[in-house]
Amino acid sequence: MTFEAKGMRCAAACLVAGWTVSANGLFSDGRAIAAEMCPVTDGIGRLGASFVTADVQHTAKGYVVSWQAIGTTQVVVSLAGRTLTERDKAGWHGAASGRVVIPVRHAGQRPFFRLTPDCGPALVLAERDISSRRLSNLRDAGGYRTAAGDWVRMGAIYRSNALAGLTRADRQALDRLGIRTVIDLRHVQERTVAPDVLPGGAGYVVADVFADASDPQVDVGSLIASGREYDAIVQLNRAMVSSAAARQAYARLFHTLAADGDGAVLFHCTAGKDRTGWGAAVLLTLLGVPRETVYADYLLSNRYREHEIEAGAHGQGTAFVPLERVDAAYLDAAFDEVTRVFGTFDNYLKQGLGLDDRVISDLKTKFLQPGQ
Repeated sequence: MTFEAKGMRCAAACLVAGWTVSANGLFSDGRAIAAEMCPVTDGIGRLGASFVTADVQHTAKGYVVSWQAIGTTQVVVSLAGRTLTERDKAGWHGAASGRVVIPVRHAGQRPFFRLTPDCGPALVLAERDISSRRLSNLRDAGGYRTAAGDWVRMGAIYRSNALAGLTRADRQALDRLGIRTVIDLRHVQERTVAPDVLPGGAGYVVADVFADASDPQVDVGSLIASGREYDAIVQLNRAMVSSAAARQAYARLFHTLAADGDGAVLFHCTAGKDRTGWGAAVLLTLLGVPRETVYADYLLSNRYREHEIEAGAHGQGTAFVPLERVDAAYLDAAFDEVTRVFGTFDNYLKQGLGLDDRVISDLKTKFLQPGQ
């Protein structure tokens, strides 16, 4: 098939999907058809699909897999990472935009689903929420689309609250995630009072964000004592960007993430919302995830930690709610500090954290899957 013929095939697929193609070969939103090409296999390349949205949610009826794609007329959903039954091999078929309910039982395993368009790379996704009562803020850090159309891999990076006081079921669930490295962002006092229970065979790395308790940026006791809890968290979020201890800790986090090695990585602090939240925001931004998506991911901690927030308000009063919740203004403070101190986010990565082009490239290679 010639390149021109393939272009006509892609144009037809786009029309079926509800996208218009003009005479000069551009999508109605101005993108060239060439931007939707599959990986080059024959020296010319074949035109392929791009997933715009995709998601997996677990319900009482099964797993709901939904998607929206362009450049394809059909998407086949199948189970990934396990021996397939005859029905699995047939898959569940949908159009360029679709939603299927797949009655898969847990059976102790976390199911991954492969979304395969009729042209272009497949997308592998799972449900993000894998929390439990003790691990209330445990979730997959992947599954987000970048501005360039790639997707952050799922099953590779997890974020959580502290791995302390776990039940047997919690430990078994962690073991099944294939975690080979745990990165602890907590202070020494937190680690001593509530030591981590590590998944079987996992290595342990300490990256103490607030290691220097004498740093004025970190000393927020007077603010909390005077009832200025909100201001205290804003100040801490600035400190997570510019304090020497924080920059060293996050540098270690990202160098560890970039290092070669099989298996997944989990990073956490105590509640999994502030220090972990900034680490996840930096990672997603580095990988090219749009800012609005980064904020949405950051704010998920309020949903996952709803029980703890309500318990804190009941036991300590509503004045302490700013300490239990996350707020977009907290993330604003961190990004504003990046601009104030380093000028640009790229300068923060390279000058503040010491990440060179090779490390940044390694992170993208390791944690992105092609989306088009």
